[in-house]
Amino acid sequence: MLFVLSVSLSAQDSTKVRFFINGGSSVFIKLDGEILPVSNFQNIVPGEHRIEVWSPTYKLYKSKITIPEKDSVGHYIELKPDPAFIDYQFAMDEHKQKIFMRRTAPLMLAGAGLVALPFLHVFRKNQHEILVQENFKSEYFRVSSESAESRYNTVNALYFGSIGAAVLGTGLYFALRNNVKSLKKPVYNQKNPFTLENFRISLNQINRAPEIGLQLSF
Repeated sequence: MLFVLSVSLSAQDSTKVRFFINGGSSVFIKLDGEILPVSNFQNIVPGEHRIEVWSPTYKLYKSKITIPEKDSVGHYIELKPDPAFIDYQFAMDEHKQKIFMRRTAPLMLAGAGLVALPFLHVFRKNQHEILVQENFKSEYFRVSSESAESRYNTVNALYFGSIGAAVLGTGLYFALRNNVKSLKKPVYNQKNPFTLENFRISLNQINRAPEIGLQLSF
């Protein structure tokens, strides 16, 4: 009787399973309809089980798993990205390009023109004085002033170019301001199939990793 009882108890012992899941940082596992604690290590009774795995920005994984009667085993699962999240990434890239071309680029153009303008003004004034001196020497001492004239024309072109950049950049910024305000930032929502909570997910602009915000469903 004791021998049969010990054999029965040993058959109920669980196996330590380490899950290697290729997916997001937050992973939810459901085994035979029950949500397991959030961990890569799980104690599971040997035998066949129904398993479901989900991670934000990935598709729900469903399969069957057979756990052997061992002290510990490893199990690898690869999650497939949600096509809607891939579309969201492309939409975000397109949105950022529109923001850059319609707001950031005009501001950079205007800023570059305004920063360069005072330096070019001083430099242009100095080159003009040099040109006047060279023209005087050329008139009375037959010395060529082509080099000074060339430098002055170059500085002159840069000077008026900086004015044009400042005016054009400022004009474009104000002309496109309402258009930029009307742009809608793409949104990606996904529901946790286990808890039925809605996740609003955005991209971290520094490391390009998804950031999750929680919204409860009522």
